[in-house]
Amino acid sequence: MKKYLYILMLTTLMSGCMNESKVNKQEMEPSSTVAHEVDEVEKQQVAVLKENAIYETTMMDGEKSYEVYISSNQNDSSQYSFFVAEENGKMAYSQELSYEKFNKNNIYSLNTNKQSLIILSLEKSEEVSSLRVISIDQGILKEVPIEGGELLNLTDRKLKSLSQNILQSAYPVNQNESIFLSWELQTDPLVLSLHDEATVTEDSGAYQTLLDLSWIDIWSETEEVFYPYENIELTKEVIERAKMGIPMGGPYPIGTNIEDIKKSNPYFIQEGILHGQQYLMYPETIYFYNREDGAVSTVAIPGERLQSSLEDLKKLLGNPVRQEEENGVIYSEFLADKYVIKTYANESGDIKQLSLSKQ
Repeated sequence: MKKYLYILMLTTLMSGCMNESKVNKQEMEPSSTVAHEVDEVEKQQVAVLKENAIYETTMMDGEKSYEVYISSNQNDSSQYSFFVAEENGKMAYSQELSYEKFNKNNIYSLNTNKQSLIILSLEKSEEVSSLRVISIDQGILKEVPIEGGELLNLTDRKLKSLSQNILQSAYPVNQNESIFLSWELQTDPLVLSLHDEATVTEDSGAYQTLLDLSWIDIWSETEEVFYPYENIELTKEVIERAKMGIPMGGPYPIGTNIEDIKKSNPYFIQEGILHGQQYLMYPETIYFYNREDGAVSTVAIPGERLQSSLEDLKKLLGNPVRQEEENGVIYSEFLADKYVIKTYANESGDIKQLSLSKQ
């Protein structure tokens, strides 16, 4: 009987130890279910990475959240490794991405409507960097392919997120010329493709006589200010809206109070007086308004937004009621019911500026 009790007690103790061992083992196991969670992949404790990483950020992949860490390699300080951990995970798993000599002081994140992105900067010169864009898919980091050219940007400035899926970059070609590029982030498959490109010479363009700074300086100073990128096609619908005093490419009709526009969008470029009339300038629109009551009297848009010509406008509105030509510039006026559309075009007939005002 004593022997039986001894065996029973020993069995109970062994069972308890096994259960305790199992609990301890479970506590030590990583909670992460990150893709690439296999034995042959390098892994590091999140606590260690938090102390040593040169950059860390949270990335969303659908409803799931991941922590991403970038750290320098122990054997080569010029080479960097990427690790991903599930939210609140104890272990992070190495990714296949590997880059050398990118600017570790210029790594940042952007969020679009569907994607979290990490932007890496590889310097080409003191002013210009070549960017790499990293996304996450089911816990795996992937470089986003770029179609339409190299993604270049000012070295000390971030990409601008203009809308749910449009990014904008800019860089100088020389002292008088800059390039502005808008990129569309497409899905299925994920790719960044060139949406629009504009080369801006500082002594030309519809805004240049009004601007206090160069476009590249304006673009650099405020994150919310961008270069006009949405092109406007002259259609019958656009003309019908103009007949109601609703300008092309602008949400505010003639007569809107300028203070309401400022409240709605405080990121204007500048304001001032031109030919005795007050104006408020945004990248894509200039609002001229009455000093007495602040009501918008004229809305002008730069020709960069119009992929149209005088001939296109004549097809929709007929011949202009007034047209003059001087020094290679063609000035025209077209009637749109109670409103007048005024255009400045070059000798080829390409519209360089268009405005809408009440007669």
